Amino acid sequence: MDKNQRGISIYLSLMVMTSILAIALGTSAILVSQLKIAKGLGNSVAAFYAADTAIERVIYAMQKENYMPFPGEEPCGVSFSCPPLPNGAFYKIKIIQAGETIIIDVKGSYQSVNRSLRISFR
Repeated sequence: MDKNQRGISIYLSLMVMTSILAIALGTSAILVSQLKIAKGLGNSVAAFYAADTAIERVIYAMQKENYMPFPGEEPCGVSFSCPPLPNGAFYKIKIIQAGETIIIDVKGSYQSVNRSLRISFR
């Protein structure tokens, strides 16, 4: 064996190990970012459903409790109780009047994610 070829197997081993390590680190970085996105998606869904719960609460009160919203009213402070939902999400309700139309804005929040919905009717 030639003097110049003695270290080639160590060099090749190091190159293969470095390549495998780079692939493993790249894959783990992608997986971690995907996990963060998936977690954020779950929080977004919980916030959306909190907002949907607020809309349903107003509609239920209007149909079953003969509640008629007043413009500028924030029902959680007046006639609605808005405790946190069982999963820790919460919502806010705001009622606006634009002419004959009543607009109900709601905001659902879960952890650091907010989702808003708006309905309007005459």
